[in-house]
Amino acid sequence: GLVYGPSHRLLRELRCAADFGLARIDAPPTSTSTNAAAYALHPGIADAALQAAVAYKSAAEGHDRVHAAIPFALASLSIHRAPIGAIYARVRLSRDIADAVDVDLIDEHGGGRVCAAFRGLSVRPTAVTDTVSATIAIAADSTAAKTSAAETIAIPASLSETLYAPEWRAQPTM
Repeated sequence: GLVYGPSHRLLRELRCAADFGLARIDAPPTSTSTNAAAYALHPGIADAALQAAVAYKSAAEGHDRVHAAIPFALASLSIHRAPIGAIYARVRLSRDIADAVDVDLIDEHGGGRVCAAFRGLSVRPTAVTDTVSATIAIAADSTAAKTSAAETIAIPASLSETLYAPEWRAQPTM
């Protein structure tokens, strides 16, 4: 399964509406990413944006469950500048490529300007036997239920009130 280290546990929440998703992404922790400033786009931030895209794509396609998927193809990636401070990923269905999504990374320092843009991101579902070593809390109407991410996760009927928040658990060292 997937075991995420601290610098890849950056996705904090995802809200989905009918035509877009908005994810809050934390900056990489300085204790685990001392060279974060060396990256135009830190790998953990890029990975969190991809996680948000997978979850939104399932919701946008009308699936009642989110399944694990992996990036398969990307038409283009434009990095305008490194994000600073709080980071948000805006995800929507691609206007140019069928069965793909576009993701814009925006930070609060740029006045809403895009830091990086993923265009034409296609994902493919993983095998049913794949596992993920995270627990996902689903909060809707101030109630939370926990389920293993290796299982599928039900999407509430009202996507505009949906909030996904990962809860990371320590895993035994190998």
